[in-house]
Amino acid sequence: MSFWTWFAIAIVLITSVSVATSQKKASQKHAAFLIVFVTAAIFFLIWWFTK
Repeated sequence: MSFWTWFAIAIVLITSVSVATSQKKASQKHAAFLIVFVTAAIFFLIWWFTK
C-alpha cells in the first residue's frame, strides 16, 4: 500500500479515537457504531487507493 493509503487510515483512526475519548460516558451502541464505522472507512480507503 502507498503512503497515502496509510496516511488516510491514520487520519480515520486518530479522528475516531479522539471522538471516542472525548465522550466521557459513551454507550455500547456508540462504541459498536464507532468500531463498524472505522472498519468500513479503512476498507473503503484500502479499496480506493488500490484500484
